[in-house]
Formats: sequence, C-alpha cells, structure tokens
Amino acid sequence: MKPTLLTRIENRAIGAFRLIAAVLLFLLMMLTCLDVLGRYFFNRPVYGGLELTEIMLAGVVFFALPVLTWRGGHVVVDLVSLRGRWVLRLQHVLANLLGAAVCVALAWQLWLRGDRLRRTGETTIQIEIPMDIVAYTISVMLALTAVVFLHRAITRPGDVDQTDKVAE
Repeated sequence: MKPTLLTRIENRAIGAFRLIAAVLLFLLMMLTCLDVLGRYFFNRPVYGGLELTEIMLAGVVFFALPVLTWRGGHVVVDLVSLRGRWVLRLQHVLANLLGAAVCVALAWQLWLRGDRLRRTGETTIQIEIPMDIVAYTISVMLALTAVVFLHRAITRPGDVDQTDKVAE
C-alpha cells in the first residue's frame, strides 16, 4: 500500500527530530570529552561549556519528546486492571488527552516566559546565548508533542504503535 502524503510528512518530521536529537547528543558527548580533557590535562575547561551542556541537554530531551510520544514509548504503569474493550479505549483516550493538555499548558507558559526573556534581553552569562530562543524552541516542541498526543487519542490503541512505521 502506497503511503499517503500525511504519512510521508509524519515520517519525515519524525526522522528530522530524531536526527536533530542524535546530532545534539553527539555534540554533547564531544563537548563533555573536550571539557574533561581541557579541565584535567590543560587546566582550561571549555569556555561556556556548562551553558552549552544545559542547552544541548534540553534540546535532546525536547526534540526526542514528539518521537517518543509518537511511538508510544512513555513509561506506562497500570494501577488498576480494567476489563473490556470500551474501558481500555476510554483509558487510552483520557490518558492521551491528559498528556496533550499538560503539554499545551507547559508550551503556553514557556512561550510567555520566552516573551519575558526577550523583553529583558536575558542571555546566558558567559557566551551570551539569548535565552528566549531556548524557551521558544522548547515551547514549540511541547506544542508539537501535544498534537501527537491528540493524534494518539483519536486512533485505536492497536494502531498507535508507530515503532515499525517510522522510516529509518
């Protein structure tokens, strides 16, 4: 069966987020290695290394979040054993709607925080990276994650495991 335009767009977006998260993780690893080598062998750590580490770590987490949500990779704990297809379907819908609501609330608050950071011109201390860009990026990634949660809420539980469908 030929994939639809929407499926191709979804696969490309998921692939792009995976690539960005992987590149950030690799750069984070390289920065850590250089920082440790510089600190212990040359007594000169990487200038702004802590700031870059914090920003890249946030990037890894929030670029991977929509991918993880798409694949249904969140940790799930069943506290109550429910029986019946309609009860499981209701649980699936409510859990995904709750996830979307939380992501929307966090995205909105981070967008407002980004506005305040932009108005004040706040930057990181050493290398002066504008903090509003970080807040806006995280906000957008949370909003995209909310969209993924909504997509999962309207699909059947058996249809939402996208692990094998995402193009490698």
